[in-house]
Amino acid sequence: MAGVNGRAIGALAVAIGEQVRSKDELERLSSGVQLVKVQTTERLARFNVFTGIVWGALFWFAGARVFSPTVPPEVVESSIFPLIAASVLFSVLFTAAVGYATAVRVVYQTLDFALIEVGCALASAKTPS
Repeated sequence: MAGVNGRAIGALAVAIGEQVRSKDELERLSSGVQLVKVQTTERLARFNVFTGIVWGALFWFAGARVFSPTVPPEVVESSIFPLIAASVLFSVLFTAAVGYATAVRVVYQTLDFALIEVGCALASAKTPS
């Protein structure tokens, strides 16, 4: 799991453990995290749909204005620069989107593992040794 490490999980578990004193508080925190995670996942899904639409429009533009054998050379020449610019812009936006999605995944996995650690610590604190 790239980006998720034990040190970050441990530090977050300690921080959560300082704030959460009971299993009920931990459950409420976990429920709140799940609600935010659902909203973030839906936002990522909408962005994926938008990216697909832009990719389709870019593909259509390239096919209709540059790669079609029936297009006159003047149209091809006038369409090359906008196609290259749109392709570069799409690549930059796509790279940013992939980076954002990866960061979101790392944050939520770290948070989930930290919540599990705190839950285990609370459970072991309640059981007599």
